[in-house]
Amino acid sequence: MEFWKKNWMRIVTLALCAVLLAALAGNLGKRLLRTREGAASPVVDCVVEPVGVDLQTRSLLADVTVTLKDWEEKPALLLEAGETSAEFPLTAAENGVFIGSVAVPLEPLSGFQLYLTAEKYGQALIRERLGRWNHISTLLPLRMTSSGYSDPQYQDGTFQMTGWASAEIASQDRDDIEVDAPEFRLYRNGELLRTVPGERDWNVIGKAEADGYIPEEQEDWTVDCGKGDQVMLTFACRGENGLGWEFTIAHFQVKDGDVETVRLDEDIDPILTWPE
Repeated sequence: MEFWKKNWMRIVTLALCAVLLAALAGNLGKRLLRTREGAASPVVDCVVEPVGVDLQTRSLLADVTVTLKDWEEKPALLLEAGETSAEFPLTAAENGVFIGSVAVPLEPLSGFQLYLTAEKYGQALIRERLGRWNHISTLLPLRMTSSGYSDPQYQDGTFQMTGWASAEIASQDRDDIEVDAPEFRLYRNGELLRTVPGERDWNVIGKAEADGYIPEEQEDWTVDCGKGDQVMLTFACRGENGLGWEFTIAHFQVKDGDVETVRLDEDIDPILTWPE
């Protein structure tokens, strides 16, 4: 009993230290476990760089660089896009870096998935998913970086908005780009009602990585509409090699005597029109 009276503080301190060390060891063990679990993947990095569009095959061409670790088998790429799948070879460069090229079908624009495969016993086996691109628009040569429009009004069966709108178009390689045949289009339930030629927006000239366009004529747009009707404003142009592009600026629907903005998944990617 005398021992406890003289050393109780030391004993309590040692007990607390033991508890703290146990907790620290447990947390450290979890961190190391997560590190080991994360290290189980052979993939260090995967970079997809778009090269351009092949008009004959109607596909997006891209270079793929994959960095691997502890890799002993022969790697390759498997691309899945909708109901289409295709394999592409990888070539060893140095220090675990492998390079290859893929062709992504652009009909339809449904996104794609990329996998790393290994050839074993003469068969290609899926080893690792490298990534999923739900929207391919980020890899296409042209993209709409921003847009603008006036708020629409709906009264007595008439949809109305002022004729002002804007669209800024940029190229994937960040070079200055000027498109052909720019125009703004107005649709009702998928039917084209009106087109207005576009002109360069001089307020955007010199802005990094993008060219701006506005309608040449800025008369009000009016459309007869009923409940449930949809109105869409787009910007269309022709790019390199005559490929047609159409980007959605705004999508509306008439509901209960008012107009609401509609955000559909299919409005994210542009519509492509292939030259004949």
